[in-house]
Amino acid sequence: ASRVLLNLSELHARRAEQATSAEDGREAGPFTEAQYALFLRAIECCEEAASLSDGEVGRREGDSNGAFAHLRVGVHLSVRIPFQSKLGDSRRDETIVDLADRHFGKALRCFDELKDEREIAVCHFHMADLALQEERIPGAPPMPKVRLTLALRHARKSADYWERSGALQYTKDFVASHIRVARLLESQQRSSAFFEATEHLAEVEATLVALANRQSPGSRTSNGDEGMFTLQGSKAIAVPPLRREMSRVCQAGIRQGEDVDRLKVLYRRVLRNEPIRPVQDSVPSPG
Repeated sequence: ASRVLLNLSELHARRAEQATSAEDGREAGPFTEAQYALFLRAIECCEEAASLSDGEVGRREGDSNGAFAHLRVGVHLSVRIPFQSKLGDSRRDETIVDLADRHFGKALRCFDELKDEREIAVCHFHMADLALQEERIPGAPPMPKVRLTLALRHARKSADYWERSGALQYTKDFVASHIRVARLLESQQRSSAFFEATEHLAEVEATLVALANRQSPGSRTSNGDEGMFTLQGSKAIAVPPLRREMSRVCQAGIRQGEDVDRLKVLYRRVLRNEPIRPVQDSVPSPG
């Protein structure tokens, strides 16, 4: 019975995803109450499967599938936040932000009980990204300090896990988490925010480049992350995803007139793939 319920859960989740996805090149329509109900049925099937399981392994599988189901619906909700505030055709008072936050929180608690550190890190990543999705809402006010602090904590916990597990083995996850940290630093309501975000990215790049250059060239791309390093001969000198993000941050700060002189110096170095760290020693302070 438990296996049947888990299979049924996956069927509900796939039906929900098909209903929320774009077809024939058209943009996906609003996320509706009916589509959300399919995700809830998927979660309920997992919970029932766990309760019906006699053995520890069966209960753990049901709980794990339930946690993934919460994470799954949370991600589908969060990507709608910039252009949809509430579920379509729904009488719920909760916003899509509220619903996504609730499901991410439940997924995090479930994975914590299961002691699944990898998925805990994934939850922290998405909970940090949730705050950034809110910022993309047209006319959104500045992120409250408490919200920013909490989101930074989530982003750093995710980044810390990938570093402990091996920054070179999980380069894409490590970089993605630190980009969220930098974007949240950029959201600070102070003039040095853009510089601090760029400095953080530069520190992460310096760490990765140093780690990569300690390895033999042949083993550097064995983890499937080819293209994550700019090479000069056999030596890694830069990390393109981080350089692109640093470029974006510098341009944003320059457009806003914040810390312009320092950001211009950094921007030139970013474009030339020149070393940036240590930032505070190589770039003149304002004033």
